[in-house]
This record gives sequence, structure tokens and C-alpha cells, in this order.
Amino acid sequence: MQMSSIQQPASDMLASVDFPSRQGLPVIAHIATTFKAKAGSARRLYRLLRALRDHGYGLILIVGRDFEPAAEWDLEGIHVHQIRSLVKYINPADDLKAFLSLRELLRRLRPHAVHTHLAKAGILGRWAAHLNHTPFILHTIHGPTFPRTLPLFKRLPYLLLERMTGRITDFFVFVGDELRDEYIRSGVCRRNNSVVIRTGRPDEEIDAVLKTRKEALLALRRSILRNGDDVLVVNVGRVVPSKQQDHAIKVVREMRQKGVMAHLALVGEALLDQEKSHMKSLTELACRLEMDNHVTFTGHREDALKIMAASDAVLHTSLYEGLPNILVECALTAKPVVTYAVSGAAEVVGNGATGFILDQGDIPAAADRLCFLAKHPSLSGLMGKRARRFLSEEYRESTMIQSKLQFYERIFFPMIGKKADMNPKAFANAER
Repeated sequence: MQMSSIQQPASDMLASVDFPSRQGLPVIAHIATTFKAKAGSARRLYRLLRALRDHGYGLILIVGRDFEPAAEWDLEGIHVHQIRSLVKYINPADDLKAFLSLRELLRRLRPHAVHTHLAKAGILGRWAAHLNHTPFILHTIHGPTFPRTLPLFKRLPYLLLERMTGRITDFFVFVGDELRDEYIRSGVCRRNNSVVIRTGRPDEEIDAVLKTRKEALLALRRSILRNGDDVLVVNVGRVVPSKQQDHAIKVVREMRQKGVMAHLALVGEALLDQEKSHMKSLTELACRLEMDNHVTFTGHREDALKIMAASDAVLHTSLYEGLPNILVECALTAKPVVTYAVSGAAEVVGNGATGFILDQGDIPAAADRLCFLAKHPSLSGLMGKRARRFLSEEYRESTMIQSKLQFYERIFFPMIGKKADMNPKAFANAER
């Protein structure tokens, strides 16, 4: 990382910022709850920040307590501020403190736009921006905060909060069409103030997998399989309860009971202290089910795509998603997927053609489909190749970055040099 330290709020840093001339570009403050190199959301945000910086935007990054960028990340020219009370999980005392800190920091920095990411930062950051009369308030929704899979008593408060916050949000960015439609139906946003920009995987990672020799994938496969197991099932994702890795362990156990000698590779890591207890519960579950010799906990792996490419099939067990990156990555590696029905699954998986979409939590059906794929390797291979062939270029990171740059241009370029028109209504009029 090119910065020597995180900057503290300073009233003289951007206090005199005014809207730039026609040759200039606005200052955008991005607010994220967490920014850890091992988290996909942080990696994608970093790539976006770098692209915006290279195109001349003024950039501020406001992050919470969990700030661990990769050593090689170049944050030069991006003003970074950390608010340690901003944490992922609900804590009323910390949340109030974080909100007050955000409001004061934005008052001092006076950005032209605030763009929030992730649920907690999305709520607190947008209200702090609203109280400071920030001209533009934008929010990217990576996954639903009120999924239908939650009990109503948990779902309803989030829905009401999102509706209220949606009224002060000028533009929404969604990672998938199903997610956007759900938010529109729920009264959080409108079609004319929202766009879909799909999450992209770095081009170099995709190209590296496509160029990986078969011998290398076989060696990787052998390094994971053990104890006579000959079918490799992979589950990839951050180790958090909503990913339901416990279901994956139970699915592979049922496969073994059906006579398929399957082995599960759980690729992912518990990043926060609150999540590490979940990892412990998974290892204990594997022992109780006598699956400890047939489950490999790999932790975070930079070669996750190659592990998927070395597998027989991919199993996705999340309780809810926005648009599951794992389904895109699975198609890129030409492997069939068995997934629970989550938002975005039908946008990526052709049910019965490139994989199988099952009812949420249907462990027996997941085991049956994976056993079917294991017993029909030719058909399984055909499904994987079909998935790669039909996957759109829009899932490449270069396409994602270009779409986001165009999104910003649509918002800001007509208004540059016209401070009186620097408001969302003017943009909406220009669009019409």
C-alpha cells in the first residue's frame, strides 16, 4: 500500500472544495463498513477507486474498524479516513458514535457526492450525507438487507429502514436484475433512479484459469483429495452463517451415504472475530458427522478459481445473495453448479442446462443432483462448457469498471461547471 498511514479528519484538507470547472471532476466520498483485502467487496471497491482516480476524480475513502488493504494496493491520491466505531454487526453504542463521526467528517470534507457500500455504511453514511446536504447520494447494493428467507420479525425492520433511506438516495447501483426488481417492488427505489452493473472478476484471473494446463489442475486436485475419495465438491465463500457451509457438509455426507466417495473443499475464511466462532462450529460439525477426514478447510486461497476448475462440481448453499459471484466464477471455470434458489441465480444458471437450482435448504435434492453429476461425467462436462460459452463478457472486471465510469459520467458530466444545477432533479431532467 502506497500510503504511510490513515489520515485523520482534518478541517483544512478539503474544507475549501468547491464544484470544479468544466475541466475538473467532482470529489466523491466512498464509505464502506469493511475494507479487507480478502473480502471480494473490498477488492472490487479498490479497483473502482483506482479507475476513478486515474480518470481524474477527487476521491475520499471512509472505512470502518476492519481496514486491512493488501500491501501492494496503491492508494496514493485517495484520502483515507478510518472511523473505528463503524463495524459490520449491530452495536447501538458504536452505531450512534459512528453516525456522529460520519456526519462531522462529511461536514468538514464537503464532498460533491457520497457513494456508500454494504449495509451498515449504507444506512449511516446516507443519512449523514443527507444531513450535510451533500448534492448527490449514491448507494451500491451487493446483497439484500431484507431477504424473504429471513423471518418476518427480522425482515420487516430492515425493509422499513431501507424504504426511509431510499427516499434520501438519489441513485442506486445493483449487481443483478432480480435484486433490483425486488427493491423496486418493495418501494425502496424506482426504475428511473437505479441501474444494474454486474460484478466482474479480474480479467487476468479469468485468463490465467483458461490457460492453466490440465496437469496442473490434476495435481491441485490430488493435493486436496485423500482417504480414497474420488469426487471433489467445492464450496467457496466467506465463512459466515448466511453462507450456510454447514449445509455443504451435510450434503456431501448424504452423497457418501449414497455410495459416492465425495470430498468437500470449503474455500474461504472467517475474517472478523464474530465470524470465527462460526468456523469453529463448522469444524465441530464435521467431527460430529464423522466427516472430518472428508472435508478440507482451505482458508482463503488466491487460487480459488483453479480449485473450482479442478473440481467435479461446485455447491452453493447461501441463504441469500445479490448476484452470487461464485455462480459466475463457476461458469468461468467450466464447471456445473448446484445452488439453492437465491436472488440472481436464474440470471447466471440455466436450470438443467448449466447447473441445477434447488429450493432453499433442500439438502437431499442437492445430494441427488451432485451424485447425478458424479455418475455422468460426460454430461457434467458438457454442462460446464455450456456455462462458459454462454457467460457474457459483462462479468469481466474490465466491463464492470467501464460501466461504472459511464454511470458516473451520466450523472456528473452534464453538470460540471453548473453549480446551480448540481442536483439530482437537474440530472433527471437532462435524462428526459
